[in-house]
Amino acid sequence: MTKEPVDFRISLAETNIIKGIAICAMLFHHLFFETDTYGFFTQQVAIICKVCVSMFLFVSGYGLAIQYSKQAKQISIPLKIICTIKFLLKRFRKFYLNYWVIFALLVPLGVFALGRPLSVAYGTETAIWQNLIKDIFGIQGGDSYIITWWFNALIISLYLLFPILYWLMGNGLIAIGALTLLLLWPRDYIVGNFFYIFELWNSNLIIFSFVFTFGIFAARHSDLLNKILNKIRAQAVLILSFFISVGLCFARQIWAECYADAITIDAFLTVFIALSVISFCRLTKLQIKPLALLGKHSMNIYLFHTFLLMYFFPKFMYGTNFPLLIFAALLGESLIISMLLEFAKKKLGFYKLYV
Repeated sequence: MTKEPVDFRISLAETNIIKGIAICAMLFHHLFFETDTYGFFTQQVAIICKVCVSMFLFVSGYGLAIQYSKQAKQISIPLKIICTIKFLLKRFRKFYLNYWVIFALLVPLGVFALGRPLSVAYGTETAIWQNLIKDIFGIQGGDSYIITWWFNALIISLYLLFPILYWLMGNGLIAIGALTLLLLWPRDYIVGNFFYIFELWNSNLIIFSFVFTFGIFAARHSDLLNKILNKIRAQAVLILSFFISVGLCFARQIWAECYADAITIDAFLTVFIALSVISFCRLTKLQIKPLALLGKHSMNIYLFHTFLLMYFFPKFMYGTNFPLLIFAALLGESLIISMLLEFAKKKLGFYKLYV
């Protein structure tokens, strides 16, 4: 009797679960990675939780590729160009509409009520308005009004590169070559340092582009990857992916000699975390609704959790000496605020702007 094949492709529900895990990791990272006050183990776990960035990028690349492939299938090149432009504009509209709502709420609140003037974030008077405009468009990077909004410039850059990366991931040999280049990034050996322009544009672009691109690759070759994984028992996939994930966590802390090495390990750690989630959901038939709910609210929580942590409730947030209670407080407050925000947006007809 042949075993029934397992579908290892990432569903929307599992995407939200992975995002839910990622947003929990992000909060834990920002709470504890800079301090050993709560113990060595807590700090080390918080440092490993930096993997959250790679997790968001992987599912973003995967999701974009799946959505784009449905729209740009079997059409002429001129129509494909138009389709691509429309696809990117829709993606940017969704990003900016959500971002601008929170920007419009938090920046005035910080400036007029919480004593964080624009000059603190943006520098001298001559630079304030220029940097404010850049921040409105999400390209201010690490000097954004809220420091963790550095991710905006990275994801915007990757959205712009998406059509090229999608095309590169279509052919197997070209895809392997491109992924190898992104993984190793031998800029010191490239004549004229032509590709160094990407690092000048965004210093995080190169080290994080591999995992985003691999997400595109996984989506474009999902049928092949699915066949390969089905040659192994699903239980074995779950066990192996879980223990490899644990092993990569240790490897990250022991052998990563620099930031770029750690991010490279994060890319592979992300893949095996995702595989653990998928195989667990397939085998248990569980939907893990709490994590899926967090995943749905992950963008809101990402955008304003640092505001709560650093400017709004800093003393209250660290009011106990128990890391899990501190984490639960930030997570609970962030989720409640996000749910209230989404309720208000629905009542005001905000999502009609998406159409």
